[in-house]
Amino acid sequence: MKPVSKGLLFPECSFDGIVHSVFRHAVNIQLSDWDKTGILISLLHHKFQNAPNALRVAEADGTDWRGLFTPASTVYGRGGTLRFCGGVPIKISSATVPIWTAPCPEVSIRPAKLRVHWKEIDQCLTSLAPAGASFWCTPFFPKSLNGLRTREMAEAAVFPLIGAGSGLTPSGDDYLIGLLLILQVTEPDCHKVLASTITRHLSRTTHVSASYLKLAAKGHFSEALTDLRQAIFSSCPTLVPLQRAINRVLAVGSTSGADTLAGVRAALASATPAFH
Repeated sequence: MKPVSKGLLFPECSFDGIVHSVFRHAVNIQLSDWDKTGILISLLHHKFQNAPNALRVAEADGTDWRGLFTPASTVYGRGGTLRFCGGVPIKISSATVPIWTAPCPEVSIRPAKLRVHWKEIDQCLTSLAPAGASFWCTPFFPKSLNGLRTREMAEAAVFPLIGAGSGLTPSGDDYLIGLLLILQVTEPDCHKVLASTITRHLSRTTHVSASYLKLAAKGHFSEALTDLRQAIFSSCPTLVPLQRAINRVLAVGSTSGADTLAGVRAALASATPAFH
């Protein structure tokens, strides 16, 4: 396995951990300081996009990683090398592996143009959603997010969503990540209160989802999501970049991308002057 890129948060110094979970082309690693950080790190096939806590490696598409890695087996990093129990060592030094960093969010768009972008997202979700699909169709949050500036209102809004749904990343958690993605730019104060509230309730969801929420609370998101945000707030005269970014997000998981996009839609509709 040859490293292709790694996120800024993927550790380079000495660390110890265990294999948390293994999938066809992905491995999650729980470090020994999990109780302190609450963040998993990941080994990803190069076909996946960058993430702040992940190392992407080149490997044949036909190789099923479930036959290479064993859950609960030991893993450690020493001297710029990642080693799995009984496996081939992988060089992870930033001296040889390019580091991926997300672009800084910028807002250079007129309200009228932003409304066009919101409508594109809304129409996309409406066309995808089956009848009664709650997270795609229901605006969980009110049209004004001013209430989220207080801890009490944030608690009432967040508590029912954390861990709501099935799978490694429940729909409610994906929805919250979409909210955080946009609020970091449009309503920093709301983002801070919401992030703090979410962090207090991470025990209600899965380890994998809690890790993603913890990252989002700290302002760290995957490449697909940061590219989407860049496209949303871009003043590009065509919708092509936004449509491409939407499709990349929708390709994540079975419903995770759509659930995250629903949170994005809600945050845009609630927090931007174009919709007031």
